[in-house]
Amino acid sequence: MQQVFSDNLSSQAHLISEPLDPERQQIIHQIIEILTRNRINNPILIGDYGSGRSLLLRHLAKTLHETPLPQVIKGITVYRADVRNLALQHGDQFVPALKIICEQVRSESSQALLMFDEADALFETNPKAWREFLNVFLKLLNTSTCRVGLVCNESVYHQVLKRYPLFNRLSECVTLKPLSLEATQALLIARIKQRH
Repeated sequence: MQQVFSDNLSSQAHLISEPLDPERQQIIHQIIEILTRNRINNPILIGDYGSGRSLLLRHLAKTLHETPLPQVIKGITVYRADVRNLALQHGDQFVPALKIICEQVRSESSQALLMFDEADALFETNPKAWREFLNVFLKLLNTSTCRVGLVCNESVYHQVLKRYPLFNRLSECVTLKPLSLEATQALLIARIKQRH
């Protein structure tokens, strides 16, 4: 898959070295459980800006790469496409760029997960590109044999996405809440220990 359009997070999994707190590990296990299903196996990650959404996707790719997995998702490759940046970079060619990504993911068979990141930023900054993206995403949800997902905040999910029956029928949400004070402290201590 061309890096100009998306990142292969699985190929970068070995670069992740910082520890992950137990709360985030639990979310990763929820996402993996969704991926192993025969139906409703498209994860939607809901979280506010700054909650570590993109980092969680990297840890998801690392976990999928390093952990023994059920046969149904063994060898799955995780891709991330930043739709806000795609819209900025490609302008009028945004939809063709999305279609190239979709075709490439379809050719990966069922052992690929494509996560569209920064969907809420696209919704807030570029309404035209958002509508175009949503049409492509819903079509991909309905026709693709591989798994696709979305990263957005709660506001976009409740205002827009929840209204689409197809979206609700084919995907499941996982909410990324801000870390608790105890989890933040434990994570900081683990990072300090790791550096020494």
